[in-house]
Amino acid sequence: MCTQAAFLAMRGKIKERLLQQGAGPTTPTLPPNPRIRPTDQMPIVRLHGCEWLTEARSWKLIPHWVKPEDFPKWKAYSTWNARDDEVATKPSWRGPFKAKRCLLVLEGFYEKKVLFTNSDPNEMIVIAGLFDDWGLEGSEIRSCTMITTEPNDLIAPFHHRMPAILGPESWDLWLAHSTTKESLQRLLRPCPPEWLNQIA
Repeated sequence: MCTQAAFLAMRGKIKERLLQQGAGPTTPTLPPNPRIRPTDQMPIVRLHGCEWLTEARSWKLIPHWVKPEDFPKWKAYSTWNARDDEVATKPSWRGPFKAKRCLLVLEGFYEKKVLFTNSDPNEMIVIAGLFDDWGLEGSEIRSCTMITTEPNDLIAPFHHRMPAILGPESWDLWLAHSTTKESLQRLLRPCPPEWLNQIA
């Protein structure tokens, strides 16, 4: 389970795509954070109409249907990670999986204090995610979660799960409203080990 990540500055192919989409070069109002933890702000990309939108969201998903009186107990739930084999069925995930998918854009992620980054130092790590909005106008919590999958050979010695990392060819498919459930689930698989660089 991924519980720490890092964000310094948007760059590489994801930044180029954001500029092409007119969404701007960086994530608004989000300062660099080398140690993002659950409930901290996480940079995401999502669709707004047909265009890409980049924004910051709390890294711990709160479903929109949670009743105000039940909100305190959600503090104990580990909703910052969503398992790939549960996204289509678990109540917390199935609604966002259908219509509120996003890309989490990171410098890297930690497993047992080891940082894993993109093997290309000019590129970000882009992870399949979900988002939702909870609360009343004026007190809304805009949140997200990271989807995890089985580990590849590089991550397996550290943890039995890893983020579902997407290559550039999969970004539009993951975000598109028309993508079938079967096609989406095929994207949620371990990335090749050579995509990642391990930093002790």
